[in-house]
Amino acid sequence: MKKPMLQVSVTTTEEAEEAVLALLERVFAQPATADTDERTKRTTVSVYCPQPNDGDVRRRKSVQEEL
Repeated sequence: MKKPMLQVSVTTTEEAEEAVLALLERVFAQPATADTDERTKRTTVSVYCPQPNDGDVRRRKSVQEEL
């Protein structure tokens, strides 16, 4: 049976990729991934949480405040 996962993503620059990776990993306590579109040079950093819960809203707000 598939379980729902929460994906939280931030679009950033290549220069800020490492900082955003560290932020998402710290806030969500999960490994983060980064993908850069070579054409647009936009980087998307994502974290996947295996069990979405009410605390995730607080975590997302924390990320928004720290960006």
